[in-house]
Amino acid sequence: MARPLVSPEDQGATFIELFFDLVFVYGITQVVGLMHHELGRAAAGHAILVFWMIWWGWTQYTWAFNAVDTTHPIIEFSALVATAIAFFMAVEVPGAFDGGAMWFAAPYVALRVVGLGLYSSVLWVTPEGRKAITLFATLSIGGLAAVLMGAYAGEQQVIFWALAIFLDVIAVVSLGLAFVGVALVAFLEEKTAERMQAAA
Repeated sequence: MARPLVSPEDQGATFIELFFDLVFVYGITQVVGLMHHELGRAAAGHAILVFWMIWWGWTQYTWAFNAVDTTHPIIEFSALVATAIAFFMAVEVPGAFDGGAMWFAAPYVALRVVGLGLYSSVLWVTPEGRKAITLFATLSIGGLAAVLMGAYAGEQQVIFWALAIFLDVIAVVSLGLAFVGVALVAFLEEKTAERMQAAA
């Protein structure tokens, strides 16, 4: 019988997870480089955009790592791959708006795709989960496409990356609403059954 990927009820943080977090801390410190030569509004806006993207990528993995068994060999391998990709992304942060947009965008998109795969591996086991993750992934992929297009958009880069952030927010809201809806239907079904039993 194959070992399930779903997280056990109680699990601590693994060394790989801590190393993964450390790489993201490095990425956040790199954001300062975006304002190294200029402290104007444009530089601050660039820093906020990149900070959000890095933070959003990290939060996707915190959700995923809470849902999966982080000691499973497949998950450990995926986490190591994601850590390596995150490091390359972090290294390229200072050039994200200075001629190196694609060098930042490509590993960022790859990182997010791995994260989507981890999240999907858990949610795909139920019909409700499949429906929720399909909508979430569709919106997320739209955002990632905007990130890649922004890397080639020159002066319009900020607009594309802001659009990507907007789609990410819509994606997570839709995911939350999907699970709220499932919980509400289950609650109503339970109460209806109770009333029918009482009436009988």
